[in-house]
Amino acid sequence: MKRCPECRKDYLDDSLLYCLDDGTPLVQGIVSDEPATAILSEPGAVATGFRSSESPTQKLSAREIAGDDGAVGQLSTSYRWRSHLPWIAAGVFALIAAALGYAYFNKATTNEKAVRLSFAHPPELSFNDVQPDFAVISPDGQKIAFSATSNGKNMLYVRDLESTEAKLLPGSENPLEPFWSPDSRSVAYGSNGKLKRSDLTGGNGQVLCDAARIVGGSWSKDGVIIFAPDYRKPLSQVSAKGGEPQTINIQSENIDNERHNHPVFLPDGRHFLFRREIGGQAAGPGVQRHGVWAGSLDSPEIKQVLPDGSNPVYTPEGWLVFVRN
Repeated sequence: MKRCPECRKDYLDDSLLYCLDDGTPLVQGIVSDEPATAILSEPGAVATGFRSSESPTQKLSAREIAGDDGAVGQLSTSYRWRSHLPWIAAGVFALIAAALGYAYFNKATTNEKAVRLSFAHPPELSFNDVQPDFAVISPDGQKIAFSATSNGKNMLYVRDLESTEAKLLPGSENPLEPFWSPDSRSVAYGSNGKLKRSDLTGGNGQVLCDAARIVGGSWSKDGVIIFAPDYRKPLSQVSAKGGEPQTINIQSENIDNERHNHPVFLPDGRHFLFRREIGGQAAGPGVQRHGVWAGSLDSPEIKQVLPDGSNPVYTPEGWLVFVRN
């Protein structure tokens, strides 16, 4: 039990620190024998009158109550300080935790920038259900190339992420599998049986070589483009300025039962990743295997990177991004 030395009200709830009437620090024990109102801590309990002598708590002397020698003042100050210690300690730990948390997250994000992208085509354009639509972010992270339909024509457009306006790339009819140049100034893509290139500075799309139905491509820092010209054709390479494409030599025991597509250059510009699909007798009756493999322009040897997974994407930080299941 606690009692207020000022109003002499008793409190059965020992968790209370101060009098609810005058804010005086509560003390343990009986202050006087006068009846007082008990404040119960149990929910729904009814406050009743009682005589403090009925309680087994310790009684304080009249001298301590009156404070002739400062006992009450000392008790009040001491009790107030002790009652505040848990809150002070909690506050100190909270400040320390906040400081450490700020230091940790500030250090972790010093050189990083969060980017949130919600992309919608301009109102005069639309996506179609006849052939695949594409949307590819540029290497510098500032632009997006996408295909959309306007007046019945499916074309390739480029839009700055900080703008709502889309720029048409002339000569990009029926674009397929667009991919960016390393400097984010040009886009290559398939179009009507050709591999084309469009520069953002303007002009009509430039034909680089034949590609019946391109199935992925990649542009190296050395100006070499590697691409899959068709579903059942081997990977090829061609200069980003155009010319006669060359077949890339890939080691395989049964190349006729394989499909190689969606190549992606690695930073050195010589090695690349690609998706390898093996079917027919090479994989077993009725079996189709998919995997991500690594190859090189300088050697026919290839190495498996993943036993399954979708078209790979390699990030500058060294991560391999793909879809599984």
